Amino acid sequence: GVSTADGGTGAPRAGVRLDGRVVVVTGASSGIGRATARRLAAAGATVVVAARRARELGQVVDEIVAAGGRASAQPVDVAVWD
Repeated sequence: GVSTADGGTGAPRAGVRLDGRVVVVTGASSGIGRATARRLAAAGATVVVAARRARELGQVVDEIVAAGGRASAQPVDVAVWD
């Protein structure tokens, strides 16, 4: 796991790099999920953002890419199992 500096919320410690890692963040279209995706991307991870709202996911990907990160969107409803 990733060492955390903030009581276990999942945010990487300052200086921890996640280059070469791929992470999936559900609920990434807003709020904590969006902030987590952006922070993980800033630490070097390739982020797959997942949520129901495709338009908002596209905005998150655009923000990450504009900041120099790597991301892709996967519209999904984790409550629906096919």
